[in-house]
Amino acid sequence: WFQTLPNYTVKADYHYSNSFPNDNVKFPFSGKWMFFIQDTYDDDIIYGEGKFYVINDAAMNINTKISESSIQGKDVVPAVFGEVLNIKNSFSLPDSLFWDRVSHIEIIENKKIEDPIIVEKKYDNDSRYYEVDSYNSYSFFAKNIQPGGAYRQVNLTDKTKYSAPKTFAHFEGVETSNKFKPAGRDYFGGSKLLDFNKPYAEYLDVEFRLRLIDNKYQNVFLVGAFTNWDIYPEYRMEEKKGLYSTTVELKRGIYDYQYVVVDIRNYSIKNIDWIELEGNSWSTKREYQIFLFYATEEDGGYDKIVGYNRIRN
Repeated sequence: WFQTLPNYTVKADYHYSNSFPNDNVKFPFSGKWMFFIQDTYDDDIIYGEGKFYVINDAAMNINTKISESSIQGKDVVPAVFGEVLNIKNSFSLPDSLFWDRVSHIEIIENKKIEDPIIVEKKYDNDSRYYEVDSYNSYSFFAKNIQPGGAYRQVNLTDKTKYSAPKTFAHFEGVETSNKFKPAGRDYFGGSKLLDFNKPYAEYLDVEFRLRLIDNKYQNVFLVGAFTNWDIYPEYRMEEKKGLYSTTVELKRGIYDYQYVVVDIRNYSIKNIDWIELEGNSWSTKREYQIFLFYATEEDGGYDKIVGYNRIRN
């Protein structure tokens, strides 16, 4: 299942790829799953891991509508930060399913599995609630979603510009805040890696540098396709006289990424701010995947995905 890399590949020995389900791996039910790539002889050695969703052909379609709006009831500075999206998800429940077992809807923006938008089956929140449309027809609403700005990109494919073993993410100068200048097009949070068989498909130590005039941010983190859009301690930016920097190991390719500001309380990450350093605009393109969860008694009971949709604004 893995291939030996060419001798000139730096910092890697093997390439692994596979498609699932297959003869060896099956998914007996829909829902949330995790995968681990383990060493053949030592299960404690993990080479890779991740999270994914499984849906089946029986999942009903969810009708999703996105509309633009503005945050109501409070002044937002700058005003563009008040631009929000409202997402309405409607569906008709078949007679084979029971409304009291419908749990919630989960909305994933791009690749942010670790930071879902959750709409539960209750009405105690003006921005997250549900409505009964008619017999067995329902709608779940997620309002006041800030679209943010387009992601930044780093392109490491040019071997003459980005030479091993260490390089800067950008040579056009140190990056600054995108608060008032949303970036251009992106891969909806994804990446495009250099083919593993090509020369120079190696790994580099890449230094990201960010200069902020207003030195008020205590905790700035680098997140992106290379972190699966999760926040890890090793990606925290070190600050010195307004210059924030960190070095990460990346294979040659093109990656979407951005900088986020967070609070750290009792060694836990709280209040992730995705837009403070990246801006916010209705013109930002986003992909949303919507999952409807159902508390089934099958196989001893689990959260089953019974509805799904994917939409781009």
